[in-house]
Parts: sequence; structure tokens; C-alpha cells
Amino acid sequence: MNEVIEDFKNEVTDLYTIYKFNVFGLHLMAQKWDESKLINPNLEEFVLMDKNHGYELAGKKDEIEQGIRGNGTYYKKLCGVFLASMYQLWEDKYRGKIASSIGLTKNDVKSELFGEIGKIRHAIVHNNFEPTQEIKNLKILDFIYTSGVFNLNIDSMSVIFKMIVKELNNLK
Repeated sequence: MNEVIEDFKNEVTDLYTIYKFNVFGLHLMAQKWDESKLINPNLEEFVLMDKNHGYELAGKKDEIEQGIRGNGTYYKKLCGVFLASMYQLWEDKYRGKIASSIGLTKNDVKSELFGEIGKIRHAIVHNNFEPTQEIKNLKILDFIYTSGVFNLNIDSMSVIFKMIVKELNNLK
């Protein structure tokens, strides 16, 4: 079982690394936007071109301002992708492997932490990033919903990543 847990932990770490690279990319976009605004204070649109692949990334001022700042819309969506991916690793890949390694069925292997991540994933995927009643009643990840706010942000992802690693270390 230790090898399965170690593989799972490595994939979790890889996903978190990819998430952090994307956070850094948003940070760089914010810097580039701010630099562009210094040159042209009346800038109303931001365009990034990928000439190698023929792709243009463009956004209006309001969209950029609300998306790339600290915990803006793009950060929230990125957090959603990270959490959904974490849950899918648990549910679709490793839960069954852990069960097999100790002679149980997949449904016999439970984790309150991943159960709550699954509830968050459900709100993200099936309720368009709007909190469900289940989100409002989280116990372990109760910091995800406070004072009527769905806290999908850089800080909460860092805490969840550390909690996942601790959970996996405890499974060994």
C-alpha cells in the first residue's frame, strides 16, 4: 500500500505544482497589465498573442481587472480545476488501488477530507461555482465557506494541499 500512497502523493504534488505555475502566470499577467496601463492609462483591452500556435488571448478592461487580481475570477476557476482534479485522482484512480492493496472494496475505503473535497467539486462542476447547502455544512474544510463567501483562493488551496499530504501520510 505504501507504494500506491507514494504514487498518489507524487501526483497530488505534481498537480499542486501545475496549479502554482498557473497562479504565477496570472500574477505575471497582472504585472503586464499594470505596465501597459502606465504607458496607456486609457487602455480598454488587453491582448496576448501566441504566434506559434495562432492563438489570441484578449480581455476587456473590467474582465481583466476582475479576473487577474489576487483572488479574482480566474483564480477562482483555477482553484476549481485544481480541486476537481484532486478529487478525481482520489475517486477514479487511487481509492480503488488503495482498497485492492489491503483486500477491501473501493467503497470500504473512506476519507472525510476527500468526501468534503467531493462536495466542493460538486458545487463547482454542477452548480457553476455557487455554494450548495453541503458546502455550507462542511466540517473539516469549513473555511471554504465563511460569511456567505465561497473561499476558493490561493490561501485555501495551500491549506487543502497540506491537508491532503497529511492525510496521505496518515494512510501509510
